[in-house]
Amino acid sequence: MNNSSIKLLCIPYAGSSAYNYNKWSTYFDHSVTVYPLDLAGRGMRCDEDYYENMNNAIDDLYEKTMNVIGNSEYVLFGHSMGALLAYELCNRLESSKVKQPKHLIISGYPAPQLPQDDLDKDIKEIVQELGGMPEEIWSNPYLYDVFMPILQADYRLLRSYRYPLDRMPLNTDISILYGEKDIKTPLEKVISWRGLTKGSFDYHLFKGGHFFINEHTEEVIDCIKRILIMGEV
Repeated sequence: MNNSSIKLLCIPYAGSSAYNYNKWSTYFDHSVTVYPLDLAGRGMRCDEDYYENMNNAIDDLYEKTMNVIGNSEYVLFGHSMGALLAYELCNRLESSKVKQPKHLIISGYPAPQLPQDDLDKDIKEIVQELGGMPEEIWSNPYLYDVFMPILQADYRLLRSYRYPLDRMPLNTDISILYGEKDIKTPLEKVISWRGLTKGSFDYHLFKGGHFFINEHTEEVIDCIKRILIMGEV
């Protein structure tokens, strides 16, 4: 990393908010500034309508990114659904005449050109398989009423997504993070990201399942620091 600050823009996974990334700032020194990007309908934006489709979501994230980056170098990070949003945002940024991201860090998501058959299952079944929600949320009526509309909106977004068949590879370097016990991201689905960039590509394995970023946060942060250093960001 160079002496100027790099901005790390973090996009939440399905059912979550920017709050999940708030503590990340404590792991970095002054050379990295963490910017969690909240999505419409949750967190500080809970009074806003959910996204109608992927274009609607990327329009919003593009605007938020433009408001944050200024003249700074920046990196995009997203986990699970946030990874897909980060990838689509990166495509939007590359097609615009704006400052480009230095790196795209994808966490816990298979290459988007591959079939996503698991999305056909019931939402509760999907989330329980991935281990994303404590059981008390399903059994507590108040918590259920808070989180279920967010999950339903996010999975509508994921189910409506169609990978553009004419999509050109990115120029941005890509790094993939994935969990060794994550049923969603076996190695072959991780490696398939390679064809989506003309830049550098690498992948990093972690202990744990789909939510390894919460189970092994310090290791994930250490890996991100190494990625930034290797990319001379």
